Amino acid sequence: MVAIIRAITQWVSLTLPQLIGGVAGIFVIALIVMWFADSRDARKEALAQAEKQERLANFDPMADGFPVPPLPGQQLPPSPRANRVVTAAALEETND
Repeated sequence: MVAIIRAITQWVSLTLPQLIGGVAGIFVIALIVMWFADSRDARKEALAQAEKQERLANFDPMADGFPVPPLPGQQLPPSPRANRVVTAAALEETND
């Protein structure tokens, strides 16, 4: 930073307030650019987090063709055969 200021004062004749104002202006512009870049990253991160929560809520064990156990925090969907098994067991009891 010091080297830049010395190089500027060597080739351009500026007063001290002009030099300090220019450096402060560049600094403020850099801060604004970093602030906007950070807010964009925060939005992307929030979208990624929401997408991750949606994926955890909609767990499909057969998504890739091979059954996999659920990750921590996920639950298996109810089996469509659960009603048929109960019905078959009830039929056996009534036949006896």
